[in-house]
Amino acid sequence: MKYLEGQNIQQIIMLFLLIVTLCGCSKTTAQSSTNQQKEQNNRKQEVVKQVPADCDYIRTLLDNAMYETQNSKGSYLIIVFRSGKQEKSPKTNEIRMKQVESFIKFRKAIDRYVLAEGDEVDGLGKAEIYIEGKLKEGFFFKSNSKLFCEDESW
Repeated sequence: MKYLEGQNIQQIIMLFLLIVTLCGCSKTTAQSSTNQQKEQNNRKQEVVKQVPADCDYIRTLLDNAMYETQNSKGSYLIIVFRSGKQEKSPKTNEIRMKQVESFIKFRKAIDRYVLAEGDEVDGLGKAEIYIEGKLKEGFFFKSNSKLFCEDESW
């Protein structure tokens, strides 16, 4: 009888250790999952530093985008302009679009392009460059600046 009782106790202890081990792993997994969720939330809350692009940088982006569009059969260059909420003039995007179109026509590199106005964004106004339906680049404009290049000397 005592032998059976001892065997039952060993089984109970083994079962207890197994449960404690499993609970420990679950707790670790839960903590790991919680930490991952916190990291994801922090990444979502990170604010993209909005630095306005200068004239040369924008020209380079546009030149590269036109080159890539040229080399993509049947592809269109799509540029979406978005006003910043802090910008005062409702015509700002229209003027920016005209200047970019003027640049594209001056370069005579492509004839397949679309310029569009998108929804307003927080912070600075920006432009997004899409090629083959994929976002390739984006850049910010100076606050309330209608022209990305003041002199338009392409």
